[in-house]
Amino acid sequence: MKDQRYSGLISLRETKSPASEAYRMIRTNLEYTGVDKAHKVLLFTSPRMKDGKTTTISNLAVILASAGEKVLLIDCDLRKPRIHKIFEIANEVGLTNIIARQQSVENAKNKFSELDSLDLITSGVLPPMPTEILSSAKMGAILNDLREEYDYILLDTPPILSVADAAALSRHVDGVIIVSALDKTTHDEIRVSKRSLDKVDAKILGVILTFAENNKRGYYYNYYYDYE
Repeated sequence: MKDQRYSGLISLRETKSPASEAYRMIRTNLEYTGVDKAHKVLLFTSPRMKDGKTTTISNLAVILASAGEKVLLIDCDLRKPRIHKIFEIANEVGLTNIIARQQSVENAKNKFSELDSLDLITSGVLPPMPTEILSSAKMGAILNDLREEYDYILLDTPPILSVADAAALSRHVDGVIIVSALDKTTHDEIRVSKRSLDKVDAKILGVILTFAENNKRGYYYNYYYDYE
């Protein structure tokens, strides 16, 4: 693998780095949240843009797949998708093609070349009404069908304070995780994000804090903790 590839996937490029270890800690915490009830379909959102959400979910998908879990990562950001850029794959056929254009799920899947147990579904063509697509009964049916095939299904969604997409999709998932940039996103923004999700009875599993610098090693950590 060439050094310039997958620049956003530190969990793939530097498996022994402190950042990769932090992602493994998040994986462990996710396992514990599912002791009583399996949390298989997980939605990731953030209060605002540039909180590190897509980077976090992408690296977590790699960590889970590297541990032997069968993982599907779906780009549900139908406004500014980035999963295809991080994993360096085409975005010609994706989620919108499945829902709006009647293409098969299998045709939309991309097998990540570096990990056999990681599949990807990109956003596809950007639609005029993303919220309606994500909240549709067909979206729920697709996720229900995929549950039998994967250990984890991770959904990357737009920031909760910008649009209603994440809230609309949350009714189809087992849990929601908020990704927030430490010292950049305010406590008020996190609280408002939580209230927006509470209004639709979303189950918030926790918060991942990004850009928390470890001064001794100069790396950026991601921390996970229960919200409740």
